[in-house]
Amino acid sequence: MKNKSLIISLFLCTFLSADSTLNNGSIVISSQEIKILNVQMLVDLLNKFPGVKASDGFISLQGSTTNEVLVLFDGRPLTDSLTGTARLGGISTENLEKIEIIKGSGAALYGDNTSGGVILITSKKNDKSYVNKIHIAKGSLDTNKYGLNIGETFNDIGFSLDINHENTNGHRLNGDSKINSAKFDINTLLLKNIDISIASSYTTDEGGTTGRITNPTPNARYKKESVGTSMLLKNSGFEGRVYANKNDDLNKDSDSNLDTFLKTQTLGSDFKYSGDILFIGKSIVGINLENRTAEATNSGSHDENLYSLYGMKQLNFDRLYYNFGLRANSHSKFGESINFEAGMSYKTDDFKSSIKITQSSKTPTFKQRYYENTTVKGNPDLKMESTTNYQLSLSSAITESLNGNLNLFYSKIDDAISGSYDINGIYIYENVTSSTRKGCEVSLDLKINSIFKIDASYLYLLFKNDDTGLYLPAKQKHKIQSDIYAVYNNFKANIGGYYVSDSFNNSSNTEVLQGYFLANSKVEYKHKSMKFYVEIENLLDKQYEVHVGYPSAGRVYLFGMNYLF
Repeated sequence: MKNKSLIISLFLCTFLSADSTLNNGSIVISSQEIKILNVQMLVDLLNKFPGVKASDGFISLQGSTTNEVLVLFDGRPLTDSLTGTARLGGISTENLEKIEIIKGSGAALYGDNTSGGVILITSKKNDKSYVNKIHIAKGSLDTNKYGLNIGETFNDIGFSLDINHENTNGHRLNGDSKINSAKFDINTLLLKNIDISIASSYTTDEGGTTGRITNPTPNARYKKESVGTSMLLKNSGFEGRVYANKNDDLNKDSDSNLDTFLKTQTLGSDFKYSGDILFIGKSIVGINLENRTAEATNSGSHDENLYSLYGMKQLNFDRLYYNFGLRANSHSKFGESINFEAGMSYKTDDFKSSIKITQSSKTPTFKQRYYENTTVKGNPDLKMESTTNYQLSLSSAITESLNGNLNLFYSKIDDAISGSYDINGIYIYENVTSSTRKGCEVSLDLKINSIFKIDASYLYLLFKNDDTGLYLPAKQKHKIQSDIYAVYNNFKANIGGYYVSDSFNNSSNTEVLQGYFLANSKVEYKHKSMKFYVEIENLLDKQYEVHVGYPSAGRVYLFGMNYLF
């Protein structure tokens, strides 16, 4: 890597055992809990949790953007800080061991672009419980889905291969899409005590861009290609990770003479030590190095470096835990920044509370600065965003069958990276000098009996521009969600729905995006090694828009079959 700036050598050590949880107040979902939720794909699973909103290329926690959330799959990033997009599509839930959702923190250990939080996904490895599966599904809008998931262990070497294909004609003219993805993992032990994992993925996504209903783009086409690989080495006290990602994004529209591209690459490494350090005791310290390059239409080539030193400390006093963390970053374009984290938690067998404060920064992505297509225009003058988060979490087993959670959050954001649609329906990025995000989450989990289970959650969010008092675009004030699950013999079923309130489509708050209620359902039957299911989305066939001028599909069906072997 070319050194374009000085590294600030600043770090704070931590007290923490190698297998401890650093972020108290996080949500942890086990493989057994994932199975009960009865969903096929990762995106559908994430949308079951309060404050989480996900799609194949998007993830949000408590109203954040994708570029404020880090998603790691076995240590490999699924969110791309260069493009501000996620690669969550095509990931089956069958072979997930655990998911941990950390809201509003993680900047000390995981770096910039984590003011929204961190999601850690762990797959099954060297485990006979790995599920081999062939998946076939057909549905409305000429939708087809095919998948193959296999995994096995030979001579202490475990491997898994996931291949998925999905295509649909879409519900609007030029709304077709085709996605192909492949993921390969291999893991084993070196010298009897070093766990090594190598993961690679390849995804292509191509189709049409519909445009606003009042300004359609019948000939606008896109093609995206993503390649990623990582290697992870772990033992009782050391963890080292190297990773590389490459993304190509091409757009053409013959009607507007548009022919643009954005090509990005990331090469990075992260090394951390967990163990005894002189005068400090058990600690974790680490270093992260990253080189980021981009090439875009009309803006040439860009080469940027990021260097970080980090650490964290936890002190335990009976049922009380104190966390302190610090991370120093040096970015060749945006200069130096400090991420800080401090928290306190209290735990008993049936009650947990935590309070924490974090400070983090977010660099604008190459996509936000240089990308252009028929609906988006980048802004090369964007500044770095700085966020201070405050959070209070309470969790309690109210009875043997009822669990409750309360989460209060407040964020002060300088130079928030936002954007809105202009009168031509083009989304333009901009900095908001000062803004505030605050709200609360409430969730309940009730197990009625051995058959029925109910989940319910409510998110209240206020996200305002401090200078104007206006709301930031596409930030709904209310979201209510509930799901009912039933399991009886070989049958599984769930029906659920969610409501989101009105929001604004632009920063001047002159264009209102109407709220809506959606209901979805799924029924599954298992016979020996076969699973048959029916999914219905938008059960009530509601008309609604996720963005003004972009109507979503009505009621859609999906009929699927899984063969387990």
